Amino acid sequence: MKNKKILLILLCFIVAFSFMACSLKGKEADATEKKSYSAQLYFINEEYLLNGDESLDKLVKVDVSEFKAYEGEQYLDTIDTYLRSVPDGEGYETMISDNIQFNDIKVKEGTAYVDLKNEGLNGGSLEEMLLINQIVETLTNSFDEIDQVQFLVDGEVVESLMGHMDTTKPFKSTINE
Repeated sequence: MKNKKILLILLCFIVAFSFMACSLKGKEADATEKKSYSAQLYFINEEYLLNGDESLDKLVKVDVSEFKAYEGEQYLDTIDTYLRSVPDGEGYETMISDNIQFNDIKVKEGTAYVDLKNEGLNGGSLEEMLLINQIVETLTNSFDEIDQVQFLVDGEVVESLMGHMDTTKPFKSTINE
């Protein structure tokens, strides 16, 4: 009889623990659901790229309707997915070619840390400037929590991405939205 009581009590604990675990698991699933975001994408003005006419805007803003991403991944999704694909229509280019690969993008205290892979980072001064501008303007004008962008290569601050521009300090938007 005593063994049956112990077994019954133990069984009650197991059932209670199982319900508690299932309840917590449901809350964790809610925390990992995708959330809605929107972004202001900046693409290269193809006419500027072809003619080099300094009177033209270098970047063209293209609004993106809402997209879904896991919290914390919205920055990388914006840059790696949406800036990599040139929108329909003519007049836009992107500096994020298949050669440009990202390790991650993290945000801390107003600074987005854009970590690029070293492999594939090469090009002229114009390509480097446009790549930096395209990323900086998109991130700072899309997300209120981002004031500036620090570029990293394989997790380290470097003197330059492609050998032409100083990337040792963060960049701020030059476009007033």
